[in-house]
Amino acid sequence: MAAIGDEIDRQVTGLLLCCHQLLTPIFDTDYLVMGAGAVSMAFVDTLLDESPNAHVVIVD
Repeated sequence: MAAIGDEIDRQVTGLLLCCHQLLTPIFDTDYLVMGAGAVSMAFVDTLLDESPNAHVVIVD
């Protein structure tokens, strides 16, 4: 019976790892801005005026 339990544990662990990988987005960015308030938007606006090719991710 221990072998069956071990196999179930491996299957569940594999499923959790699979789901974790699917739900974890990976972003490649130059700037990460925390918050989307007026100051953050003004910062990003100025940043993009100065560096139009910059990649910015905003997390609110």
